This record gives sequence, structure tokens and C-alpha cells, in this order.
Amino acid sequence: MDLSKLKLDLGAKKRETNPILIFGGLTQRGNVETLYGPQQEALNLWHEKYRSKPDVLFSMNTGGGKTLVGLLAAQSLVNETRGKVLYICPTNQLVQQTAAQAEDCGITVATYGSQTWTNRDQYDSADCCCVTNYHAAFRGGSPFLDDTIRAVLFDDAHVAPATIRSCFTMLVPSEHSAWGPLMSIFRTHFEHSPYAARFSRFIQSERYEEGVLFVPAWFVWEHRIEIAQVLAGNGVDAPESHSTRYAYRHLQDHLADCAFFISQGGIEITPPVIPTHSLSYFGQDVRRLYLTATLPSRYECIRTFGVDRADVISPSGKIGAAQRLFAFPQGDLNTNAYDQTREMVGEHKACIIVPSKRAAERWKDIGTVYDSKSGHTGIKAFADATDTHKIILAGLFDGIDLPGKACKILVLDGIPRGACLHDRFVEDQLDSKKFRLSQTAGRLTQAIGRIFRSNTDHGVVVLADKVLQSWLRQPDNMAYLPDLLQQQVLLGAAIRKSLEDNGDEEMAYPDLMLKVIQGEKDWDDLYNAKLAEIATESRPKEPAWGDGAARKEYDAWTHMWEGRHRTAADALNGLGNELTENDRGLAAWHLHWCGVAHLQEGDTAAAAIAFQQAANLKTMLGRPTPAGATVGAAHVPAAISEQAKRSVIAAKGSLETAARSVLERLQGDGGPNAEHHEQALCDLGSLLGLESSRPEKKPDNKGPDVAWLCPESKDAIGLEAKTQRTKPVVYKKTRDIGQALDSREWLSQNHKHLMGQVWIIGDLGDVVAQANPPPDLRVVTLESMMDLAQRLINVGRRITVRPAESSLDSATQEAFTYYGLLWPQVAESLEYRMAVDLQDKMIVDDDT
Repeated sequence: MDLSKLKLDLGAKKRETNPILIFGGLTQRGNVETLYGPQQEALNLWHEKYRSKPDVLFSMNTGGGKTLVGLLAAQSLVNETRGKVLYICPTNQLVQQTAAQAEDCGITVATYGSQTWTNRDQYDSADCCCVTNYHAAFRGGSPFLDDTIRAVLFDDAHVAPATIRSCFTMLVPSEHSAWGPLMSIFRTHFEHSPYAARFSRFIQSERYEEGVLFVPAWFVWEHRIEIAQVLAGNGVDAPESHSTRYAYRHLQDHLADCAFFISQGGIEITPPVIPTHSLSYFGQDVRRLYLTATLPSRYECIRTFGVDRADVISPSGKIGAAQRLFAFPQGDLNTNAYDQTREMVGEHKACIIVPSKRAAERWKDIGTVYDSKSGHTGIKAFADATDTHKIILAGLFDGIDLPGKACKILVLDGIPRGACLHDRFVEDQLDSKKFRLSQTAGRLTQAIGRIFRSNTDHGVVVLADKVLQSWLRQPDNMAYLPDLLQQQVLLGAAIRKSLEDNGDEEMAYPDLMLKVIQGEKDWDDLYNAKLAEIATESRPKEPAWGDGAARKEYDAWTHMWEGRHRTAADALNGLGNELTENDRGLAAWHLHWCGVAHLQEGDTAAAAIAFQQAANLKTMLGRPTPAGATVGAAHVPAAISEQAKRSVIAAKGSLETAARSVLERLQGDGGPNAEHHEQALCDLGSLLGLESSRPEKKPDNKGPDVAWLCPESKDAIGLEAKTQRTKPVVYKKTRDIGQALDSREWLSQNHKHLMGQVWIIGDLGDVVAQANPPPDLRVVTLESMMDLAQRLINVGRRITVRPAESSLDSATQEAFTYYGLLWPQVAESLEYRMAVDLQDKMIVDDDT
């Protein structure tokens, strides 16, 4: 054999690392002929200044060409490091789309999705990057977790927090064999709690039940061995258990560190903070590039990636500045906004985005719900369609692209919300609002970017949901949107008002939509002339305490996950106390997990205190029944407050007996017309030390069912008991919301010197479309009232067994403080939702 005739490809001695030069050496096969100015600017800045930095964020408009920027940067890093580089996309559809763009540009990439490889040899030999999706990269057992990864590019990085969480979240659906045994374990807690009825309704599958229940972490700790046995014994790691097997590999050794949530659909198990620190992608020697059109909050960056500050590259230019008309359908006396939306889009191809699969049901008569299993093929089929087909994206606010001429009409129905139970619990029930606005605005921005991506795109965004219309027009909310979107929303609102004033709104919208879609000159002239005149709201600065809190939270959970429980407990305790004034919900959450860290350390006394503090801030976190509930005393004498004095008088010698009577009546069916519940709520207010009365029982029959007054804090709370509603609960315009408005007016007339507020006491049901609830109207759960009664029972016990040297006054004040019953702090601990957040525009008031 003549070895001299062998032709060996040993590769180039030196590989090009300048991404601009890499692009210049490619063989173009598609429509891309050159790099746009913003793309060149971004790549040059990264190559010359930031390529050695560990964390770099490319902030580029949707449709601004960030995919090509990412592909060139990825190849540059492959060439430099001679190592493995990952390019991670949200979905398989985008993996396929990214790979197609790479092929058009002459860039070789490997792909991995649905457990299928292409070009794996080139990836293994460090000739190209691998384009994959977040689930493939972050699931337990991922083929990449043991690789020596040199760099990672996170495309659409703003979706990473939610998507990575889903990879660490185990959902045990109600049809899984582990669900029943787990629910049997949890029943032993909930059947003795105020939430027994709600827990029972979750088991009933014949009707949909909204809501989330949190299983207290101390209960999970107590039953951790049983829970682990149930999970392992029911095959959560079996190949057919797709909803559990991959996450279980992350969680199986850390179940006591996880939060357990229950909904009617199943049981969710997830870490409060995702332990990304444990993954090789976030090692010190790995470079990470984040590609996004919407800057994630620093709070989310820290909590997800452990990154305090990434270097930001934000090129200039107007690429991605798509032209949009925002349409505000209103309906008339005989139709609602959904009916008008159907008429507006009936003759057009449209993409309809809804927040959930349940919300998708209302559109199935005109559209088809997208199945993610179809991937790029399903999206391409819709994009290529030339008829009036409509695709419905349920909960998919990102990860699906329909650019160019694929679609010109986007329908938005509903305010986007967190996809997992963890996010819904933290945002809704813990009422952690500090960062919810920016997250909601980010989801909306990305939803709008699904079909309008470049400055040559133009089309119509139809806001089918009037609650969403209202949300968008509030300045405090709008401030979180990009300036261009703000201007377009305000222009659309001004156009709607003009059409409405002229009386031709319904007839004019179809004609106006055609002008936009066809790009007619008079629309372009109007748009270009008026848009620049519209002033925008400045985005609020993220609260300074948020960054510090996020850093401490991430570090605390690093300690927790690694078994350093004493250090974790100290950090979470400090964090909880620091946040009490800024965000009571987050403070309560951290204190609750501080209790878990103490339990794992073996300090049950410290754990009991932490759980008590947490439940005093947010009652739905639950409190164990510690020995201190029957033995305890004030160690430091305290002056008794006027509120506690009134409680002692109202109890007539036995607070425990009086509170138990209230609890028993609240647990009953309420009697005729909820009379027993109303009187129990009145008595509960008195036992809390409030000035409590039943105005509706007076001769003029006006005012709320119950009034609670606290002279010291100048609060007046009107309670409307709606505790006997047929399930599922629906609050009507006149009978419920109107009555609450009347009660609010009564408070303002009869207690002018106090700050009046009305609470509806009942289930967290739906508010009808026709209602107009005030923004501060709360729906407070009856379970919260039961919890207050139980706390008063515990207070009575604590007072009864006080040491001989402790006076009644000091013991009463200490007990009220210990159980978090001092006003007004106790009001914020209750489980509630704002009525406006419960409004469902598909539920029509049949009483009107």
C-alpha cells in the first residue's frame, strides 16, 4: 500500500474566530446575502470587547436577525475553544427553523430534538455547534449534562426561567397511578384544615375547579419517606411516565427541598429556586450568551442563572420595528367583544393566542389548537395556507414564529399568566406583585412578536378580551412595554374612540383592517404622521432591594440543595425579615422555607417559630400545631393594645370557647340566607378586637352584611357574605358586584373619617363579563376566616396556660402578636384575589 496516496483531511491549522469573516467565507444558499448594520454592530462589539466575558446578553428586536448573530457567534466559539458549544432554542419547531436558516447561510450545525441527532460526529469533534431545545438540554438524563461544554447560547433567553423550571418540575397528573396514594397522604392534612372543601373538590373530576393548594413544607417533611415510597413504587421513573421521569431524576434526592402544589389536574413538585448552580452549563469556565428581544429583569436573571450582571450589547437600528394596528372590539347590547372579534377576523387567516387550554375551548368553532408534537411541520402548514384557517396557540406566548407573509392577523385573548402552579401561587395567592407587571408585559410583548417581526411586517392585533384592553390602557402597566408598542396601543385606542364617536366603529374596522393588511398609502400616512407624536411612559426602575434579595435567595438555595442547612436557614431568615416591608408574600415564602432548613438541621423549636412567622404573613402557607400552642407565655411584658383590650371584653372570659363557636358556624352551611355565616363573621370581628356590627340588620336595611372598624388604623371594612353560591361560583353584576359598590358607598357616607373597603367573602369564583368591579374590591376566601377563628382558639389556649407572673394584659398582647392577629397586618395575611383579576369575559350575566 502506497501511503503517500492517502488524502487525509486533518482540518485547518487555525480556525477563524472573527464572526464577520466567518460569514464572509460562507457559501450562501438562501435569501440572506449580507449582514444588516445592527447585526454587524452586535458581532463586532462582541468579538472586539466582550467575547471573553462569561455572560453577555444580546438585546435585539424581534425580527432583528439575532438568530444569525447567534449562529455566527456559536461557530466563532467552536473555532476558538475547539470544544462543544450548545445553541438552545425554546421548542423543536425553532430548532428546525434555526437549522434551516443555518443551512441557507452555509453554516453546518448538529441538531438534537425528540431524542434524534443530526450531524452528531461534527458536534463531537468540535466542528460545529449543536442546536437543541431547552427541554433536551435541561431535563434529567440529558445527553449534554455530562459533556464538557465550553459555551452555551440561550436563544429567546426571556423564556428560559419558565422553561428551565418546567424541566425541574414533576407533574403527577390525576390519571397517574401515584396521584391517588399521594392525595391520600395529603388528605390527612387538608381534612383538618380550612381548605378541606377545596381539597375535596379537586378530587371531583366532573367539573372544572380553578385554583391551587400549597402543601405546607413541614407536612412534606413529616411524610417525606411515605411520599418517596409512593413515587418510587408507582413508576414515576418508568419510560412511559413522560410527565414525571425526567424531572424525577433531578428531584428524587431532594423531595423535602421541593414545593408541592395541588390543582384539579394533578400534583406539581418543584424546587422554590431552580438549582442551576448544579449544572455544568453554569460553571466558571463556560461562556454564556443570551439572545433576547425583551430584556429579562435582573431579578429573574439572578434567580435563574445566578448572574448578577451580564454585559449587554444592544445595537442601534430599527430592524424589528413592525407596523401594527391595535383593534379594540367592544360589541354592543346584543354581542360581546368576542362576537365582534369573530366578525372582524372571519374572512382572514389568523393566529389566536390564549393563556390556557381551557381558554382555547371558546375558539375551537373557528380554529384548530396547535399540537406542539407537529413541530415546524405544523407551523409551516399553517404559514403556507392561503385560506381563512385559524391556528390557536394555548399558553404559547413565545417559541412559535410566523414571520413575513405567513399571517397578518393576531388575536390576543386574556392576560398571559405563569404556566406552572408555582408561578400562579406566588403571583396570585402570595400576591407578590413587585415583578409580576414586568413578567406579564414581557409575555405580551413576545406574543405580539409571533407574527410581526421585521420592519417590513404589518398587520392587526385584535384585543378580544376587554380585561386585556383595560390592562393595556393603564399607564402603570403600559410603562413596562417597549416604547413602540406603547405608541401603537395608544394610537389604536385613539382610533377606536374616533370610530366610536362617529358611530361607525363596527362597520369601519373591517375596512381599516384591509387598509393595514394591504399597506394602503392613507394608512401609512396616518400611522407615520401620528405615531411620533405619541408620548410614552418611562419604564420604572427595578426596586434596588430586588437585586439583593434575588442574590441572597439564589445563594440560600444553593446552600439548601447542597445540604448546608444551617447556613441556608440563617440566609432565608435574614431575607424574610428584610422583605417584610417590601413584599410580604416573598417574605412569608422565605420564612416558611427557613423553617424547612431548621427541620433538616434538627432544630424543631426554631422551625416552629419560622413557620409561625410565615403563616402570620400569609395564612395559606399553613402552620403546624406546635407544643407552643398549648404552652407558651410572654417572656417580655407588653402593653396591651386597644384592639386586644376589646377582644378580651368581647370574649367574656373564654376566648377559646367563643372562637370555637365562630369556627363551628363558619364550617357549617351558613343557614337560611347565610345568616349563620354573617353572624359568625360579625362575632369574629369582635373577637379580633374590632368594632363589629351588622348594618344590614338595621331598620333601613342598608349597608354591608358585616362592618369591621379599627379606629386606631382608621380602617372600615365592609363584608358581603357570598358563601352559599352553587359551584362553580359566579359573581353577578347587580346581585354581587353592585351590592358591594352600594356597601362601599354606605361606608363612605357613614364613616367618612375612615378608609373604607369592601370584601366579598366566598370562593375565588368568576366575575361576570358585564360587571365593573372597582380595582380594590377583594374576594376573600371563607377558609381565611376559618383560619382567623383557629388562630383565636390558639390565642385563647396560650392565654389560659400563661405563667403565674404574666398578667392577662401582657399575655393577651403577646398571644395576638405571636399569632399575627394585630390589625392591619392580619388583613394582608388572608387569601384573596382582586375581583378584576377574576373577571371572565365569556361568562355572561344571565340576571341582566
